[in-house]
Amino acid sequence: MEEEIIRQLEGALAEYDDVKVQALKETITAQEGSKVARAKGKKHHADIVLWGWYEESKSNVKVTVKFEVLEKLRYLSSVQTKPLIQPIAKLESFEIQAQLSQEMSYLTLFTIGLVRLEAEDYEGAIARFTKALEFLPDAEQEIAKNTPLYVLYFYRGFAYQLQGVEYKTYYDIALDEHIFSTPTDGNADLDKGKLDQAIADYTQALNINPKYTAAYLNRGAAYSYKGELDQALADYNRALKINPEYALAYSNRGLAYSDKGELDQALADYNRALKINPKYAFVYYHRGNAYYDKGELEQAIADFTQALKINPKYTAAYINRGATYYDKGKLDQAIANFTQALNINPENTEVYNNRGTAYYKKGELEQAIDDYTQALKINPKYALVYYHRGNAYYYKGELEQAITDYTQALNINPENAEAYNNRGATYNDKGELEQALADYNRALKINPEYAEAHNNRGLAYYKKGELEQALADFNRALKINPEFSKAYKNRGLAYNDKGELDKTIADFTQALKINPEDAEAYNNRGIAYNDKGELDQAITDYNRALKINPNSAEAYSNRGSAYYDKGELDQAIADYTRSLNINPGYAEAYYSRGVIYGKKGELDQAIADYTQVLKINPEYTAAYINRGYDYRQKGELDKAIADYTQALKINPEDAQAYSNRGFAYYKKGELEQAIADYNRALKINPEYAQAYYSRGVIYGKKGELDQAIADFTRALKINPQDAQAYSNRGNAYSDKGELDQALADFNQALKINPEFAGFYYNRGNAYSNKGELDKAITDFTRALKINPQDTQAYSNRGFAYYKKGELDKAIANYTQALNLNPKDAEAYNNRGVVYSDKGELDQGIADFTQAIKINPKDAEAYNNRGTAYFKKGELDRAIDDYTQALKFNREYAEAYNNRGTAYFKKGELDQAIADYTQALKFNREYAEAYNNRGTAYFKKGELDRAITDYTQALKFNREYAEAYNSRGNAYYKKGKLDQAIVDFNLALNINPENAAFYNSRGNAYYDKRELDKAITDYTQALKINPENAGFYYNRGNAYSTKEELDQAIADYTRSLNINPGYAEAYYSRGVIYGKKGELDKAIADYTQVLKINPEYTAAYINRGYDYRQKGELDKAIADYTQVLKINPKLAIAYINRGVAYFKLGDEQKTIQDFKKAAKLYGEQGKIAKQQQILDLLK
Repeated sequence: MEEEIIRQLEGALAEYDDVKVQALKETITAQEGSKVARAKGKKHHADIVLWGWYEESKSNVKVTVKFEVLEKLRYLSSVQTKPLIQPIAKLESFEIQAQLSQEMSYLTLFTIGLVRLEAEDYEGAIARFTKALEFLPDAEQEIAKNTPLYVLYFYRGFAYQLQGVEYKTYYDIALDEHIFSTPTDGNADLDKGKLDQAIADYTQALNINPKYTAAYLNRGAAYSYKGELDQALADYNRALKINPEYALAYSNRGLAYSDKGELDQALADYNRALKINPKYAFVYYHRGNAYYDKGELEQAIADFTQALKINPKYTAAYINRGATYYDKGKLDQAIANFTQALNINPENTEVYNNRGTAYYKKGELEQAIDDYTQALKINPKYALVYYHRGNAYYYKGELEQAITDYTQALNINPENAEAYNNRGATYNDKGELEQALADYNRALKINPEYAEAHNNRGLAYYKKGELEQALADFNRALKINPEFSKAYKNRGLAYNDKGELDKTIADFTQALKINPEDAEAYNNRGIAYNDKGELDQAITDYNRALKINPNSAEAYSNRGSAYYDKGELDQAIADYTRSLNINPGYAEAYYSRGVIYGKKGELDQAIADYTQVLKINPEYTAAYINRGYDYRQKGELDKAIADYTQALKINPEDAQAYSNRGFAYYKKGELEQAIADYNRALKINPEYAQAYYSRGVIYGKKGELDQAIADFTRALKINPQDAQAYSNRGNAYSDKGELDQALADFNQALKINPEFAGFYYNRGNAYSNKGELDKAITDFTRALKINPQDTQAYSNRGFAYYKKGELDKAIANYTQALNLNPKDAEAYNNRGVVYSDKGELDQGIADFTQAIKINPKDAEAYNNRGTAYFKKGELDRAIDDYTQALKFNREYAEAYNNRGTAYFKKGELDQAIADYTQALKFNREYAEAYNNRGTAYFKKGELDRAITDYTQALKFNREYAEAYNSRGNAYYKKGKLDQAIVDFNLALNINPENAAFYNSRGNAYYDKRELDKAITDYTQALKINPENAGFYYNRGNAYSTKEELDQAIADYTRSLNINPGYAEAYYSRGVIYGKKGELDKAIADYTQVLKINPEYTAAYINRGYDYRQKGELDKAIADYTQVLKINPKLAIAYINRGVAYFKLGDEQKTIQDFKKAAKLYGEQGKIAKQQQILDLLK
């Protein structure tokens, strides 16, 4: 019997190469049992062991068979645990053998089918299950009770179902219950034919056993996979009706409700399932999915986490928890979960794709690309991953590789509109706009309602400058998707380029309604407000942008621009700096910050910023131009020129660069090169008003005023509103002396811009030059009202007050200039001049000294301080300062002239003449130097030379009253009184208020003995200057000569009241008192003379004479003796003392003194007087 059973088993299993039957022919006793049988099976590497025994009696045979499965099967635990016992009572031995072999074949094939199912050989499993049905024992046979027929149908259906759902990712099966608990979610490829076969087998099982809940469950799952959700729900309901505590049925019904979108009912079912069995990981997983679909992400994460606590190897839970973290923006946690899933299953392409996408979202593009690449190694035909990797390459800036990947994605899936769209965007960024448009067109052919493709095509048209077509596409995108904020933003940009700023603002506002957290939209709306001049609103928008995105370098930069436009430069700099902290490669921010540093005068910082721009972008011509400008401001003109030259190498047609380089050459004094550059600029752009303007400035500098005026006129023809050109043309007219035309231009400049201080300033200068000082002062005052910080306007108003003779106001203005700019050497210099003219010489000197401290090479300040020292009588100091001035300016004619005057004052006439001559060498028309040299010659007694110089002075200045007066004095000295009077008259015609001129003419009339005319002139001089002691003295002399002695005494007395040290006036008054016989008064005046000048011999002689008249002979002799001590050669003193001795009766001394006098007269050639004395001695 054993051999027959073995033979039949071998026949039944012959077609299966993986099954071998081996008879051991060994005996196992009932006592040894299963343990020994299993050991023997393992020894022979068996999977299944059949063993048993039979017992015979007279009436029947009892057979006991044991069926041992040595490895625990995943799908059918009951086969290995329960023995199969079949009593047979009424059959013959052959029948027993046949039935046993069928039953053993059935059980073996069934078991092998389960093994193949375990090995995921679904086709092999189905074949064995189907073959097992051929050996199916009669339903009455008890041997198969533990594996009834409906179970076989169930498992075959199960195998069909597994074939029908070919998963790409991990699927979840309730293994212990042999049922499906995961419907398709788009991750599976379905074979509906297989599913129909599965449903048929489940139905067959249910026909046999209508209470078989597992079959309802799996048939429901199969219906779910097919999308027949109502039929699925019906099966789950039937299962639950049979078993209301069937947790898996609740779970699967929950899945069906989820697929129908009835998430609350789904959650209720998951909750019931978990109440029944809180250890079902997959139910937590599915409930997590339902919460995810509801948007309740924290609860979803909690459920995925719970699933993982139960099953730490549950990859789907890791994947979905990662996806949920991704949606929450918690990218590191998402990546960690995807990584954990890959640790469990390193060959899962979807997870690599998902992790790559998380890295992409984090901006870690290399890692994203690595993951996408790994996914493609596993599945080289995965179009979506090529698409994603293309996106990563795009954002890395590796555009060619991006295009390659998009192209590969399209080769696999030519209907992928998104790939066409993104490849178009890549071509767009490359500037290949026609290819970009072609791709957008393909995307729109596939999907005409693809709003993003319309938007992107609009951007390409925008980039081409075809704004109307761009707007049409943006409008289409918004018609398809009225909530498409990006399209509103892009349309806003197009409107901005059209200058339609209100529409621009409206579109960005609409974008912000859709997405109130869109930092870019706030930023761009801020730009539009900025362009409209609504700077506070612009700043508000930039603030909002930065609140949303504190790392927006562009928003900081733009806010900086708005602050710049508001004039809030420090805040602007702070914003550009923040922008650069975020993005150190942001060339525009460096450039803009450089502009502000330049405007603030912080040139080194400006230059540093432009240098940084050029490190980032060596072709940034504007940075070369601006850096050149700042080098020029610093006086580093060669560096400036080098920068402009570099800009021109990059763009030889840059008229501005030529213009700026021209200005640098102008500053270097290389005027011809400057003009050449302006000529080139104008050749490139004949309408370049600024170049005409600047060339005009240079022609003005060269003194070619007509050409300057012509250029300013051309500039004004191009731009009639160029107030500065009017102003400069006015300056040119002013320099030509055409002051009325100058004033007309300044008026025009002010008509265009009445708030520009400089125009008032220039007009003020013109009025000042015209001598209209009040109008000049008014204009300087207007300039200062507009710009109270204009130090030059204060200085020039001070000069106007100085010219008006209002010296205190002049000082006040120079002081105000110095309060604003304590380093203004010129203002110190000018204030010093005013103090000097006021006679406040020490204050003047202090100011000149301060000017020299500021500028130690200020020749003018040295010259002026020298003049102050001169006025103080400190002639050596004056000469030192004039010499210092000449050290710094060897051609400083005025300093030579002034030093000459100091030498003159010291009596060093030859040195004075040498300096005047040197002054005339550098200025051949220097009238004052001729006059002064003439005076030196006059002093030397070289009257003809003096007259020649005075005449030369008058040749260059016909209105030089001083020179007429000086020449008159020379003629006077020569005795040419009439010629002298002619010159004095000419001097007085020019300046009728000059008292000295009247005095000089009075002297000439006096010498001509036209005493009344003389007295009239002296009187006129005293009207002008009533405090001049000399004028009184001279008139006193005239009265004395006229013998109007009392009037003479009165004038001498007035002279002495003014100048009590005026010895000549005392002397002359003493003479008149002597004439009048008022000897005591005469003696008193002579005595006063001698107090003032103890060497005044005439006063001793006259006092001695008056003592002698009074009979005070000893006093008389004492005075004559004193005279002879002073001048032993004075013969008259010996005579007068001899007379006094004679009166005393001392004949001997009388004779001695007379002889001495005679001898002296002889020595002096005065023979007649000598003879008179000798006659007296006879």
